[in-house]
Amino acid sequence: MFVLPAGAVKYKLITMTGEEAGINITHSPSPDAEYFVISNPVEVFGTTTTPKKNARRDPLQTKAVTAKKRDDKRRATHNEVERRRRDKINSWISKLANLVPNSGLPDSASKGGILAKACDHITDLTEKQKRLEKLEVENEKLVLEILRLNQELTEVRKENSSMRNQLADNCIVLSHRPKGQKS
Repeated sequence: MFVLPAGAVKYKLITMTGEEAGINITHSPSPDAEYFVISNPVEVFGTTTTPKKNARRDPLQTKAVTAKKRDDKRRATHNEVERRRRDKINSWISKLANLVPNSGLPDSASKGGILAKACDHITDLTEKQKRLEKLEVENEKLVLEILRLNQELTEVRKENSSMRNQLADNCIVLSHRPKGQKS
């Protein structure tokens, strides 16, 4: 005969349906044994457990779920990329607003206003650059003209000096010089 160690509980599992609940079952192999009666687990614990179905999913349904998960992941990735792109654009527009001098726009100006002011500023700079290039060309022409005139003046002075020397050699004296003439 099998002897239970001290502190062990002997039990017997009996399944009862609703009809059998009123029947008294007495079974006592030993008079000093303790028995615990456990009723429906829902009545004892207050929860119901749904039996797990070993249901097989339809392959199309499985593919649809997989495709939906993939689409959700793609959408999330796309949204993140798009958010970063917008943040970059906003950052560049903000930098552009700081570069445009005397924009007169408040810090809360719209992106369109900032871009319009930047376009106006770029157009003004382009026009100023073209005018500056024209003035540089004119300046080069004037510098060449000044050099030519200085060379001509030097030649005329040499000629004038030579003629004065000829006059002095022939004993002809000039009594007056024209106004503004140096030599």
